Amino acid sequence: MLIPKSLMHPEKYSVEVISKRLFVAKKKIEKQTKKLEELNEQRKIQARKKKTIRQKYEKLKSMAEQFDVADVDHNKMIVLDLIEKIYAGKGTGNSYDVQVQLNEEYSELISL
Repeated sequence: MLIPKSLMHPEKYSVEVISKRLFVAKKKIEKQTKKLEELNEQRKIQARKKKTIRQKYEKLKSMAEQFDVADVDHNKMIVLDLIEKIYAGKGTGNSYDVQVQLNEEYSELISL
């Protein structure tokens, strides 16, 4: 059995010294506990984000599968859900400049 040094040489450690060391140890534990709680909260936030991304991905994948087999009207509804805005302008020569802005929900997913 190991005997702490403080018990082997009690004259070296006064009540004040031990109290100070216990106080310092308690502060370290409190600091580490707070850090652990913050890390756990960050982990929960990341898990919620991951779940949200997974749901968006599954929805987008489902829309892609539906698009392949759906009729024209259903495809229009899918496109309307995906696209926020379309910008078209005259380009150089006989061409046009077209920019498509996706719905924020999907553009965030695609940018990952």
